[in-house]
Parts: sequence; C-alpha cells; structure tokens
Amino acid sequence: NLSCEWAADAQQGCSKNAWRDSFGPGYYSFDWGWHHCIVLDPAAVSAGSEVFEIGPPQLAWLKSDLGRRQKGSPLLVFCHGPSANWQSQDEVLGLLKQYQTRIFSGHSHANLLMDSQGIPEQVTAAFSGEWGHGDNPDGSPPGYRIVSVDGSSVDSFYRQTGAAQQIEISPAGASWPIISGQVDLVARVFSENGTVSAATWAVDNGTAANMGLTAGAVWSTARVTWDTSGLSDYHTITVTAADGAGSFQSRDTVKVSTSAVLTIEDLQSHLRVYQGHCVTIQGTTDQAMFYPDIGVPAGSGGARFDDGTGRALIYAGECYTPALPEVNLGDTIRVKVIPMRFTWAFITSSLDREGTFGMMKMQDGMLPDAQKEAVGGPGEARWFLRVVTAADIAVL
Repeated sequence: NLSCEWAADAQQGCSKNAWRDSFGPGYYSFDWGWHHCIVLDPAAVSAGSEVFEIGPPQLAWLKSDLGRRQKGSPLLVFCHGPSANWQSQDEVLGLLKQYQTRIFSGHSHANLLMDSQGIPEQVTAAFSGEWGHGDNPDGSPPGYRIVSVDGSSVDSFYRQTGAAQQIEISPAGASWPIISGQVDLVARVFSENGTVSAATWAVDNGTAANMGLTAGAVWSTARVTWDTSGLSDYHTITVTAADGAGSFQSRDTVKVSTSAVLTIEDLQSHLRVYQGHCVTIQGTTDQAMFYPDIGVPAGSGGARFDDGTGRALIYAGECYTPALPEVNLGDTIRVKVIPMRFTWAFITSSLDREGTFGMMKMQDGMLPDAQKEAVGGPGEARWFLRVVTAADIAVL
C-alpha cells in the first residue's frame, strides 16, 4: 500500500506515514560498539508500481552519514529488499565497499548468503513463511535472524519460531550443498534447555564422532573437518547434540563432486536437497522470455532450456542491476538458480501479496513435470528455479 501515501486523499494511518508517526524516519543510523549501523529504505513507488531503489534524497543522506566515518571501519547495513533488487545498486554498493560492510536483508522469503559485489549479504527468510501458507519457499520454517557481534567478529543464526532445540548445519554458501576435498563442517546449536554439552557427527550410517564445541552467547558452534577424498554422489550428514533435556539432531544431504555444474536431471531428481541453495545448470534454450517487448515487467523474464538430460524452466524477477541479458532461442546459457517451492494454495490465493501470481500461472503450462509436485492431488506445489541477479546468467 505504498502508493497511497502520495495520494491527495492519503489517510494519516496508511503505509509509511504510520511508521513515521509511530517510530520515526524510514532510514537512519546509529553506533553499536565498534560498528556503525545503517538502516536503509529501498521501497519506493514509480508510475504507480513498487520499485526498489535508494532515491536521490536518501542517497545524499547516506553520503553525508558515511562522510563522518573512517574508510575501512566496520559497517552493518539493514534493509528490506536485497541489494540485487535495487535499481541504484551500483552507486550505493560503491559507497559501502569503502568500509568493512555486511548487509542483512529480507523480502525474498529465503535464507541465502550472497556475494554482493564483494560485500557479504545475508538474506533472511520470513516470519510469515510462505505468506501464511506454511514454510518459506526455500524450505525454512517461519523465523527470524539473530546477529551476534563480538568485537570485529560478526555471525548470525536463523531462529525458527517455536523451536526449543535447533541445529543449523553449514548454512547456504558459495558451493554448499555441493562439496569436495577438505570440508570445514560447521553446526550452530541452539537450546532453551541449558548448556549444550556435546555434539557428534556421522555420515550416512557411519559411527558418530565428537565435534569441537565452542559456547557462544546465544548458540554454540560445533566444528569438524571432513575429508571427502574418494567419495562421490550423495551423502547424509547427521549432527546430534545434547542439552539439559536430552539429545536432539539434524540431518542434511550433500553431493560430493568436483563439478559445480549439475545436470538438469540430477537437479530435478534432488530438488529437496538443493531447495533454497544457489546451484548452476546450463543448456540450450527452446523458450526465451527476457525480451522487454513481450509485456513482462522490467527486470523480469524467464527461459526454458535443455541439456540432453531434461528440460528446466527458470525465472527472474526484480533483476534491475545489472540488466537482464538478451537471450535468444538456441542460445546455450549457464545460469545460477535457487530452487523454490510454492504451494498451489499460495499461487491461487485471492490475495496476491507479491504481484507474481500472473507470471506463475503463465509459466505453469511450460513447467516440466519434474518441477510439478503432486499434480491434481493434495499438497500440490510448483518448483520455480529463481535467478536472483542477472550477473548469474551467462550466454556461452
């Protein structure tokens, strides 16, 4: 409802006006220990539609605010929409790169650690999950992120609502869940039942072994080095921890491979493994919908391509900077995508919270069967392979 605040008959309680009246400005800064913290507001309205950008007044304020900070000093930036969505991304990140910056954002309803032009950006899943329809599209239960700052060290943990015990195994990174060689296996262990006293790990049905355990202010961190030499294919890691109430565990499946490129058949056969993670596929296009003249919004589009093992349908949305490349029929493309699961109940809801239902329904007829779940039955869902930035699309 952003647009109503600029209308001639705007009510005092609508949209950003309500926030300003109750809490103050939409963008501001404060100091926390060694860190300077900046809250940005990239949500704006252009021609009646929501866009994400740091507009001229806010950009001028940001330059002035940063001008009082020493270059190279630690900086924490918080915002709603990820910087990959901003139409003003290059100029803003150019400023932030002059500092030891970490960005924390949301909006995408997914947990994803991104490299935003050299700046680590942690995108966080939503408290509402799939907009009230269950788990987030990346598979994460509803929750929120806790950020821990200890001197110059910054770490974070995704806290699932209602979970008294929780283990987070190696959160999404550049290659996880595809691994190779010496792997630094990390498990963050949270408990409301007193001190975490021990943590063990096991691969497949192997014997459990102890992990090194370090206590933290909110969670403990367990670490071990896993040598995957001589292994291949898929393996399940089980981490078990003990607290005052007993033991609890978490499992995660990974693929041991020296290649970061998956076949489409492999990806579609293991969608649950890669759900919410960035993976690479490539193939030759038989449908190309990135053209601006086909009626899709700027920064949006999709393509279907074949690699000889199967067909995949990908989609992009809010990819403003850099602009989406021109993709033609017959092009071979390599692309990083994130498998996201959307329930049919959400897609067909009467309330289109994100303005994407039309695109999803249009693409449904082109979806390969491997990206359709329980077609015609209860629990029906669709898997969409999302591109989060145009920089992840390469025409070979």
